[in-house]
Amino acid sequence: MQWAFPVGLSLSPDAIRAVRIARRGGRLRVAARRSVPLKQGALTVAPSGLAIADEEAVLGALKEALAPGRAEVALAIPDVCCVAHVQRFPDLKAHAQELRALLLWQAADLLPFPPKEARLACQVLHREGTAGQVAVLLTHQALLAQLETLLLRAGTALLFAGSALICLHNAWDSATGGRGSEGLLHLGGGALGLLLRQDGRPAFVRSVPLAGGDGQPAGIVREVEASLEYATSREGLSLPPGLLLAGEGDLPPIAAALERGLRIPVEVLGEGVAPWRAFWEGLPPTAAEAAAAGAALSPAGDS
Repeated sequence: MQWAFPVGLSLSPDAIRAVRIARRGGRLRVAARRSVPLKQGALTVAPSGLAIADEEAVLGALKEALAPGRAEVALAIPDVCCVAHVQRFPDLKAHAQELRALLLWQAADLLPFPPKEARLACQVLHREGTAGQVAVLLTHQALLAQLETLLLRAGTALLFAGSALICLHNAWDSATGGRGSEGLLHLGGGALGLLLRQDGRPAFVRSVPLAGGDGQPAGIVREVEASLEYATSREGLSLPPGLLLAGEGDLPPIAAALERGLRIPVEVLGEGVAPWRAFWEGLPPTAAEAAAAGAALSPAGDS
């Protein structure tokens, strides 16, 4: 079967997840998915990137996840391994090179590596006259080169790489037809990512590492509360009417703790969320595979 979209992949220490997207009846749907467990310790995630301790184990899991066929791949990178944010410009530069230099200069303090070692991807989200909003993704060039080499050994090519949080937005955006002003939370790879949408567009993005106690529900509530405070008081955004939670681990207790602490509705993306259930078209929707689905729906993948 020929697929019009790349295979969406997400990597985590416990498994490699693959999702295939198809167009059915004029709408996009999840057509197939696969989760391949990884041997403990074969892959670890840290702010410096992905560390592969057992290349043959990871390579075998990649080949199994991608079978049948060797379609191109779109990859959701753990949020802790890259920097994603939304930048507003009162006077948006028209030339790509000028915009790149400006974005690298402004993001220098956010990067865990030198700006000259960053691979930058950006997309203009919204324009009003000369002003505009730009979604920015900065990833360590060495990390992407390592991933590209590994995928070539698996017989495929990397078409697109984005943060897991932005990929989650891609999937939810497709499921809802580009509408809504909710918040999206992604947990996985040792990080928490928060994205606030306004009228279907990303308006605020923040990812933070979760170490030790910060990975427990109380620590997660503190981080989300601080991010929402910054978004509303410093960025002038409205508090979202609700949050949607996706990612790895036991999410319902975390959703309940967030509801109690933030006093806004929090839902785990799954069977009970109507647009999400329809998007997965009969396959039981899982929060852990949300980022892989969104990677397949990257701008580069829609043909």
